[in-house]
Amino acid sequence: MFENNPLSSFYKRIYLNKYFYSNCIYCNFKKDLNINFKEIFFVYNDERYVHLGDFLFIIPLLKYFNKRFKCKLILNKDHKLLLKKISPDLVHLTKSKIKLKKKSLIITNPYMLNKFEKEFVLGLGLPSSKIYIPYPKYLITQICKFISIKFNIKEYNNIIKNMRLNAKMKNKSMYKEKKIFIFAPFIGSGKFRDILKFKQKKLIETKIKYENQGYSCVLIGSKYDKIRHKFKYDLRGQSLLTVMNIINSKNVKFGVGFDNFWMHYFDLINKKYFVLFRGRFFKKNKQMHYKSINLSFSKHPTRKFYIN
Repeated sequence: MFENNPLSSFYKRIYLNKYFYSNCIYCNFKKDLNINFKEIFFVYNDERYVHLGDFLFIIPLLKYFNKRFKCKLILNKDHKLLLKKISPDLVHLTKSKIKLKKKSLIITNPYMLNKFEKEFVLGLGLPSSKIYIPYPKYLITQICKFISIKFNIKEYNNIIKNMRLNAKMKNKSMYKEKKIFIFAPFIGSGKFRDILKFKQKKLIETKIKYENQGYSCVLIGSKYDKIRHKFKYDLRGQSLLTVMNIINSKNVKFGVGFDNFWMHYFDLINKKYFVLFRGRFFKKNKQMHYKSINLSFSKHPTRKFYIN
């Protein structure tokens, strides 16, 4: 229904207006119905609308709600792999089909709302108003208010701590070189923000700088990502788990790339990631990313490393 370009983004916002409830929350039913939901389906299987980073934001909510509701998950292949790494205790909740009961709630991406017109659906999107706390934390507080359950900050912090421990599983060095950095110069969503590849060229300059300092570069991306330069270590097309395990290797010292999923993953395992922010058209949206979304899993927000 939607493609990833400025024009379609404009139409997306118009389309979502009729579902808007509050910052980050879209729904197709009235909150005052006071429905006591017994079961929640998290539907995040459409790759057109839900990228890895989007699903990573949802995992803390999954863990929080799984202690309070009967939860089931509809995921695509990569999201299952990510869940297996970050929160293996939830993998058994994945299902292949949705079988709804009378008091079932579907939580999904806002652009999926039109696919479930007869069901009770919440769409969780990026904020439209300023927020100054990590986005996953804000998301949980908003949903807790919406369905009238208490938010427990201590429990949330323990969830993030547990995710860090799972993500940081130590691995032996995967290559002979002692000093390696991961290079992620591809954009998964919002490709129009670097259509002329000027920002990618900036990243390549940064890559060359660190290579001149004695670091070896490992390229990561999908099998469809294109780049003119040749790389000794090219992991494009490798499985998600393979790449995450390599990043956890002792000789991988840091990452370089766009503000994509890998930025958040490096933050989660508390490794440096030198990020080139893709930018946003409006100043308020830029500030929201700098002060919230880009810091979603950052253990030390003041140590965020931006490439200018």
